[in-house]
Amino acid sequence: LTCIVPMYLAETSPTNLRGMLGSLHQLLVTIAILVSQILGLPYILGTTDRWPWIFAFTVVPAVLQVITLPMIPESPKYTLCVRGQQDKATRDLKKLRGTSDVSAEIEMFREEAAASGAAAQQRPSMVDMFRGSLLWPMIIAIMMMLAQQLSGINVAMFYSTVIFKQAGLSNEHAVYATIGMGTVNVIMTVVSVWLVDHPKFGRRSLMLMGMSGSIPWFFVSEIFASSARGNANSIAVMVNWTANLLVGLSFLSLNNALAQYSFLVFTAFLTFFIIFTWRFVPETKGKSVEEITATFDSRKR
Repeated sequence: LTCIVPMYLAETSPTNLRGMLGSLHQLLVTIAILVSQILGLPYILGTTDRWPWIFAFTVVPAVLQVITLPMIPESPKYTLCVRGQQDKATRDLKKLRGTSDVSAEIEMFREEAAASGAAAQQRPSMVDMFRGSLLWPMIIAIMMMLAQQLSGINVAMFYSTVIFKQAGLSNEHAVYATIGMGTVNVIMTVVSVWLVDHPKFGRRSLMLMGMSGSIPWFFVSEIFASSARGNANSIAVMVNWTANLLVGLSFLSLNNALAQYSFLVFTAFLTFFIIFTWRFVPETKGKSVEEITATFDSRKR
């Protein structure tokens, strides 16, 4: 889901709302984390006999998905650019937009397909993603995902209660401090959703200011044409979750070795990623795939 959902939202959203709608996926994730933290309180479901009910609640959204997914149309951009089915793409786009006048967007999709040759060529292989014109966008996608994980945000979420206890809080206060962190996480994601398509901000500026966690998930879909978008997202998400696993497994050992200085390691990573973002990551707000590709080409020259 972390691969398909952001990609689908990016492909089906109008250009002027692509960032905001693409960020909603991460907003809902942060809300779900906060809800699970609240449900895990000792006097709610956080006991030895009631904790399985927290996992049981996941059945509710799963059932809703099973019921509603058949009603969701295929991505019109994918249908036209990859499959070459313009009539179906037009029908699906009309359903998504709620209007019969979608000729301008269909023409944009056709231009993207023509520019990338996606409609006539086979989808690039995983190996091809690290060759030729796809190499640099793939490096940027990987670096964006690493920036999110190596910022230390998930370490703070995983081990927040432990960290707060080490800071001197009691068990009870540490639990409430963790919920407070989850609340701040939701609030700042809402701010990111609002600012990502704001005229004075964008993806690049938000990454520079705070390595905004919602951006990498849809940013990858913005810098690749439809033919390569699926593979690019698969690789980027794999890197993200691998880094998540490694950071989560290694933090306790790191914390035992460095104690209060352990987060300086993440500070060093963030310094590097801020420099990388400032130097190499293009702004994609309001731009078509052709314009973004041209940005990469101009950097090569």
